[in-house]
Formats: sequence, structure tokens, C-alpha cells
Amino acid sequence: MSLRAFEAAARHLSFTRAALELNLTQTAISHQIKTLERLLGTRVFSRDRDGIHLTDIGRDYLAAIRPAIFDISNATDHIGDIRNENILRVACLGTFAIKCLVPKLRDFRKLFPNISIRLTTLRSFEELLRHDYDVAIRYGGGQWPRVLADRITVEEAFPICSPALMKSTPGLRSPDDLQFHTVIRTESDVLHDYWSLWLEAAGCKSLKFSQEVTCNSLSTTIQAAMDGLGVALARSSVTKEDLSSGRLVEPFKIRLSCAAESYYVVTFPELVDLRKVKSFRNWILETFR
Repeated sequence: MSLRAFEAAARHLSFTRAALELNLTQTAISHQIKTLERLLGTRVFSRDRDGIHLTDIGRDYLAAIRPAIFDISNATDHIGDIRNENILRVACLGTFAIKCLVPKLRDFRKLFPNISIRLTTLRSFEELLRHDYDVAIRYGGGQWPRVLADRITVEEAFPICSPALMKSTPGLRSPDDLQFHTVIRTESDVLHDYWSLWLEAAGCKSLKFSQEVTCNSLSTTIQAAMDGLGVALARSSVTKEDLSSGRLVEPFKIRLSCAAESYYVVTFPELVDLRKVKSFRNWILETFR
């Protein structure tokens, strides 16, 4: 408790505010700080008419212990959240979260109003190692160790562009016309760039793009296409609504199957029978399959 009292008092530079945060009295905070100073054999705060201030030693000590305090706090919250059936932690790729999951979450909340969602968006799967979650949305082949994975989409890749670009000169009457337009590529840790495979499927394997723009996330690629920057290669699930609304158009009716890669809902075997996890998995399978 002395360490938490010290961190809170140092952050607020106020024993009163630290006491309010930790639900203690100001006297209790003062006692905790005195206990810590006796243990360290030095003062961590100086006091004057303007209030309290960290000493040089106190400032160095705070920098040293703060990461450990946060780790302990996060671990405590993690254990509490797992046991709490009313808190569901969802980790989701950013593009799928924005384009697919968030627009539908209101329906889940109507069905399960007592389950609070803690949504973390990801740019790469390495980030999953730094976040605790009950359920995650991943993209790939579905063969990941130590987790249960259920496919929720069947993906196709195809070119997309803005309506204005579609009407521009030169037009986009056939795939060969791509050589006259800027092509938007996606270089992501999650998605493969399928342009060469799509060109082969379209019968123009040898076509060379004269101008290219490269984005590091699919959401940026989609937005760039929507803003008329060029022609992008999309995935079916995350552009469905934009195509339906007319914000994007599909210039060619040639789609490449991405049978080896899809979006999956993922959880751990030890969590799969929790009511909150089961409710979310069943809902997302029914919603997106």
C-alpha cells in the first residue's frame, strides 16, 4: 500500500487527491509515505507553502517503480476481469473493428445489456502478446497454437475505387486500364498483397503499374481509394457496406478467392465455457457467417 500511496501522491502532487483516488484518508496517505521514507532512509517528498514536491531521489524512485506498479495493477485487473461475467475483453484488427464489428455491436448490446465491452484494436498479431483478451478477431489460416478458432468470413480480393475515379478519363473499362491509374498497395504484417495474383486471374499477368501508393494498413488503403487517390485491392467483408452505399465501386467483375485466409473468432480453451465468451462467439458466428 505504501508504494501505491506514493505513486498516487506523486502523480497528483497532493495527499488529498491521492486519498480520494485510493479511498483512504489524508492521514492514512501521510502515514504510508512516512513508512516508505523510513524504509528507504531518505525523503521522497519535500514540503513548502505551495504544497508537496518530489525530491530528486523521489523522482528517480518513482521512475523505477512505476512500471512495476502498473504491471501489478494490470495483472490484478486481468484476474478480476476474467472472473467478472459482465466484462468482455475483445481484441480486434483495426479494419475489421471499424468496418464490421463496431457497426454491429449495438445489436449485441441489445441482446446482452449486462455485458460491458472492452475493445482493443490491433495493427498486428504481435500486439496480442501485449494484451489480455477473452475473444479476439484474427486474420489468417486459422491454425494457431493454444487457441480455438472459428471462421466467420469467406474472403475475396478485388479492385475498388471511388465513383469519381470510375467516371474519370481515362476510364476503367478493362483491367488493362489500370496501367493509366495510380494503384494502391497494402504492405501489412497481417495481409498479403494479392495484386499479382489478381492480375494473373484477370488475364493480364504482365501488366506493369506506372504509379503506386503503398499503405501499411488496410483501413488506410480503403480510405485512400474512397478519397479518389487510386485503385485499391480490397477484401470482401470489410468493404461490403461501402460498396452497398456507393462510397466505393467495383470497376471489374473479377474476384480472386482468398480461400486460405479468412477472419476468425478466437478464444482460449479454458475460457470457452464462460457465459460472456459463449454469448459473444455465438452472436458473432451468427452475425457474420
